[in-house]
Amino acid sequence: NSFCTLLGRPTEGRMADWEAQYEKDLATITHSGPHEVGAEQQALNRQVFEMLKPTEILPFDDIHKISDCDLIYRFLIAQRWDADKTAAELIEYMRWRKENNMNDILWEKHPDEIVEVLPFYQGIDNDGNPIFYDRPSPAKIGELLKTYDRAQIIRGHFVMMEQGRRLCKAMNRDRVTCLFDMAMLNMSIVTNPSAVGLLKECSKLDQKYYPENMRTMMITNSGWTFGSLITCIKPLLDVRVQKKIQKLGTGANLHKDMAQFADPQQVPECFGGLAPRTPSEVAIKVLDVSGLPPRTPPQPV
Repeated sequence: NSFCTLLGRPTEGRMADWEAQYEKDLATITHSGPHEVGAEQQALNRQVFEMLKPTEILPFDDIHKISDCDLIYRFLIAQRWDADKTAAELIEYMRWRKENNMNDILWEKHPDEIVEVLPFYQGIDNDGNPIFYDRPSPAKIGELLKTYDRAQIIRGHFVMMEQGRRLCKAMNRDRVTCLFDMAMLNMSIVTNPSAVGLLKECSKLDQKYYPENMRTMMITNSGWTFGSLITCIKPLLDVRVQKKIQKLGTGANLHKDMAQFADPQQVPECFGGLAPRTPSEVAIKVLDVSGLPPRTPPQPV
């Protein structure tokens, strides 16, 4: 019995700690991001939970999960509340995390050239969610592809995704917001098809392995490329993801439009806001932007 307890498995007549936590979360969670959850959604969550128990992938070995219950809700939403598909996707998700050693990705050494093009996090939106800033450049990605293979660059992208999840856990939030600057996406979307293909592949992987991770995507400097790019990637985006995209105005309208989602004082000047470019205290604490994050999982502050 003591051995079972050490493994986190229940002894006879005793519920494991992770099962008790699941029951508590199921009873208290009322929203997953903007999505309300009630009795019907709770029943589907429990159905998935019971389907997964025999597979022994519970509790999920994911250091940046909010909780097992929360993770099930995210995948349920992505699978339009289909319990069977959700269970299958979660099994695949945990297989992928284990095979790719995702729990340790933030402690790997990645090439400086790849790190330099990764999005960064700074500030919060009007709901308190951390914001990340992305200004993809097909020209730069094209240069990276001459030196590094696609898998290595995509792994760098996953570093950014895990950083966001780590920040959310520390900040007691469950989504991130993105400010997506399209200034570099001009004719390069035509002249760098391999780089654009990589961007599209990252988008597809994010929807599969990080469903319901983003609250809002603010688009700036869209110009004529907005319609062209949306035409390219729209088939890859679920309808629920498309609804999160908000195009911001230019000039005097930029800050007015931005303020609907985030105070311009939270947004760095290099992305059209009014703040200096500096990481937040919580980012320094849980990500250690000058080096490697602490090994201990972040706790809500």
